[in-house]
Amino acid sequence: CSSGHSESVVPVTGKSLPTHYLLKHQDIRRGRKRPPYRRAGGMSKRVLIIEDNQLNLKLFHDILTASGFETIAATRGMYGLSLVKRHRPDLVIIDIQLPDISGLDVIRLIKGDRNLRGIPVLAVTAFQSRVDERWLLETGCDGFVAKPISVIGFVNQVKNLLRPVKIVDIDEFREQVNGSMRKPV
Repeated sequence: CSSGHSESVVPVTGKSLPTHYLLKHQDIRRGRKRPPYRRAGGMSKRVLIIEDNQLNLKLFHDILTASGFETIAATRGMYGLSLVKRHRPDLVIIDIQLPDISGLDVIRLIKGDRNLRGIPVLAVTAFQSRVDERWLLETGCDGFVAKPISVIGFVNQVKNLLRPVKIVDIDEFREQVNGSMRKPV
């Protein structure tokens, strides 16, 4: 590859389903490896891209791998759903308009499954109005990006959705707040 990137592509097939590829990438520009976003245990964060347009799929893959993420790709919604169940990615990026099933229906299926609902979903859409934004978020999306995408905005959305969230017990929180209010200033 002339861009200075090395890629290994491992084909994975499913019964009567199209082939998808588990793509791994190292950014070796200037002789340095870009530090990847890590899962527990030191593995790179895994992002599933469900996108039927090959150019958009490649663009998302290139942006994410250059940012240190591992990607899995699917070009059909139902196949993407099977990959969510099989690989349990850290994030799903999904186009709303897919050839076999609506991306919104896939999102509803993910969010309706108690084993998958904790996986954040970023919708990619050509819709851009405030009504569309509210509609997407009500469907269960954790965020959305409008096409054509801004690379910086896209990467920021991905990073924000992958940030660890601290879960705090409400009683402990109230006690901390009340305790800090009692201290004299």
